[in-house]
Amino acid sequence: MLVACEFSGALTHALQTAGFSTLSCDFRLALHRFPHYLGDVRDIVGLRHWERAYFFPNCFQHLRGDDQCLPFKIDDCRAFWAAAMVLWCLSCPNADIVIVEQPDTIVYDYVDVTGFTSLCEFRTSQYGDPGQHDKFVRLAIRNAQLPPALHPECHQTQRPSHLEYPDPDARDRARSSWMPHRNTCQALVNLLIADSGSDGIESDGVEDDAEAVPSYATLITRFAANWYCSGHPVPTDYLNQDAQPTSLEWRLYQNTRGPGDGRRPPLTEPTQAPYGDCGGDDGSGQYGHDSLKRFHPCAPTAFVHHDRHHLVAGKRPRLHLTGTPPSG
Repeated sequence: MLVACEFSGALTHALQTAGFSTLSCDFRLALHRFPHYLGDVRDIVGLRHWERAYFFPNCFQHLRGDDQCLPFKIDDCRAFWAAAMVLWCLSCPNADIVIVEQPDTIVYDYVDVTGFTSLCEFRTSQYGDPGQHDKFVRLAIRNAQLPPALHPECHQTQRPSHLEYPDPDARDRARSSWMPHRNTCQALVNLLIADSGSDGIESDGVEDDAEAVPSYATLITRFAANWYCSGHPVPTDYLNQDAQPTSLEWRLYQNTRGPGDGRRPPLTEPTQAPYGDCGGDDGSGQYGHDSLKRFHPCAPTAFVHHDRHHLVAGKRPRLHLTGTPPSG
């Protein structure tokens, strides 16, 4: 089992207790005693074929609720690359079962993945975890299904403000750790698994979707076209197969939090976008197709187009917690 982007060992320990061999991976030192790779999951994912691959990619560059900084992150393409990494994980060809975790990020607003994966939204309290640490989770799952959640939602009264943490790393560790969510981790261990035999599926109703999984190149091409047509800038190297910028400078900038420093990478019109501007530079239509021109991120441009083309928080229909993926 590969457990990517986990340092705490919450899921790793649950898998080990159930008798599975695991390798976790993160840029942080592990807080557990099991095998752990200190570095980038891209370095190790292709070393073998995994029975399961669990991914917890970073979310802070494209959170829907980040109303103060998300327009900046869209404008300088940090949000684009964060979404690209989610799609890279989801299209992983090196595992029989793939599970990708996100909170309420915007990646799936711009590409439909329901033809080959199940999207599940729930709160950790629904699996019996403590309400004071209740967490919203959106899982994309290939070739498996979550067991039913049997408990009512129990929202935490108030999450600590980001100002209450000593630094961004401490905040990220506290908010990303799954240590308080032991029951939810157990649910991820106890997945209802698709049958690999000729009959296709066990009685849980999950369809065998392995042959239908699109490549990362296909997913990022679709995503980039929809992103561009929603008025958002697309970097020239968007087709990089490792889902990250080409230059080290821009890779390091991807870790920058907050509004950023106002920089912008070279931009392009993606291959499947309709011919013409489409508002692809700034979404407003007031400029020509000129990548040197840019809008001020304090303006509502990104959100105007986001609201116009996509459903936003509070209007999104609830996704199925269990059941077969919708067709199409």
